[in-house]
Amino acid sequence: MTTQSSPSDADGVTTTGGVPPTDAPSDTQTSTAEASAPVAEFQFGSNEAVEVAPVVGDADVVTVSGRLVDSETGAGVAGMEVSFGTFGAGKSLSGLPETGGSADGTSVVSAEDGSFSFQTTETTQGYVDFRVNDSVASAHIGGWGGLTSATRGFAYDLGAIALTPGAVLSGDLTVDAAPVDTVSVSVQVFAVGAQWSAYSWYHQVQTGDATEWAVVVAPGSYQVQLANGSVFPEQWWNGVSSRAAAQTVAVSAGDHVTDIDGVLSFAGSSISGVVRNAQGTPVTGGSVNAWTSTGASAYSSIDAQGRYFLSNLAPGSYQVSVSWRDDRSPYSVPSPVVIPSGAPVALTGT
Repeated sequence: MTTQSSPSDADGVTTTGGVPPTDAPSDTQTSTAEASAPVAEFQFGSNEAVEVAPVVGDADVVTVSGRLVDSETGAGVAGMEVSFGTFGAGKSLSGLPETGGSADGTSVVSAEDGSFSFQTTETTQGYVDFRVNDSVASAHIGGWGGLTSATRGFAYDLGAIALTPGAVLSGDLTVDAAPVDTVSVSVQVFAVGAQWSAYSWYHQVQTGDATEWAVVVAPGSYQVQLANGSVFPEQWWNGVSSRAAAQTVAVSAGDHVTDIDGVLSFAGSSISGVVRNAQGTPVTGGSVNAWTSTGASAYSSIDAQGRYFLSNLAPGSYQVSVSWRDDRSPYSVPSPVVIPSGAPVALTGT
């Protein structure tokens, strides 16, 4: 493990732990800071942790800065969103002009040279975590970072954080009309031969409409699952129902493969209705879940009009419950809902 606190070298790329490029404290201040705060440790992704020496910063906050660079060229990567927080009750601050910070206080965006900075009022446990989100625009893969032993009143320069250049897979998903405003849709990207998906895209999408999806992946060969068999029948690209028949997509760094499209149609039996309170008023802010003793299950968000829609249901006896995103108690429907064998049925209720 090494401690690094050297300034930027000639090409402008700092090493992890470099001294902040502006408003650097005097030697006396630095000595005081290092005596008053422990050396922090920084780790990004699977990289080895490195030590970062603290310097005096703004009072009552932890200041973190760094520079996102391409791992192959060393060039700064602009426009990457850095989402951050603390492990504890600290409040995050952003809006720093030089980094285009967001108004919600939970993320900043890297500047033209890849630099970013943020501040947080970390409190008790000395841990600051953040995520560099994948960027479809620059086709770079992000990752998680963490700083331990961070102390309020001090600043930590993480130096150059190398990001792997990737490729972009994208397409359009057209969703059937349904008796709800939106449904949950997910795209899973599997490396050829892998058991579990390596990349994913989740969204609530408008029914009766098309929506664009996109993910950033490492160079390699992949199979794309456009529907996993829960809300819609299983579908793989290009228009097949099994992984064995799926078309392989091979990509190199910088590639952008488009037109990985799918039409998602509801099939099988369904249960739909409106969730109402004791006064008969439709309620929102939760979800409806259904499951059988054999392991079959379905899920639906409750839309703005209190409606839900569970589709692609196999025959069976389903327990149905309503859960909420707040502290309201869950509700279970007293009697099971039975989907009979034979032709698909559409059951409705309130």
